[in-house]
Amino acid sequence: MITGILQLRLQVELAQGWDARRFLLITGFCGFLFSIGSTSLITLKELLMKSYALSFIVLLASGAAFSQAAPSANGAGLAAKHGCLICHNVDNKVVGPAFKAVAEKYRGQDVNNTLVLKVTNGGAGQWGRVPMPPHPNVPQGDLKEIVTWILGLPS
Repeated sequence: MITGILQLRLQVELAQGWDARRFLLITGFCGFLFSIGSTSLITLKELLMKSYALSFIVLLASGAAFSQAAPSANGAGLAAKHGCLICHNVDNKVVGPAFKAVAEKYRGQDVNNTLVLKVTNGGAGQWGRVPMPPHPNVPQGDLKEIVTWILGLPS
């Protein structure tokens, strides 16, 4: 059960911008602390379970601080979740424009609803000849959060 909870929390952290290396680093450090703090021999399974448990507590605490410090960072996780990163990248043009280029083009304009509709219905001609397919199955709340995140990116 704890392993399943840890895997779920790791998926949430990855969606919020964490990477597996950070999780493994925390887990390894916790394992090291448990191994030097123990006066008796413990099995590898016990060591791993204690390490995972402590890592889970650390990730919960830091994840709460992370989400409170940067609430719009969830837009990045939603963009990954809904496949936006297949055709787009934050810094560079892939198939579609870079998210920073979109933010720069619309900086200072009230275009949130317009862009949400464009993503929902698809579009062509603004960024080249390759059309963006419609995404009607992405929840409107998620699209609004993704668009807000994109428009808030620095130049």
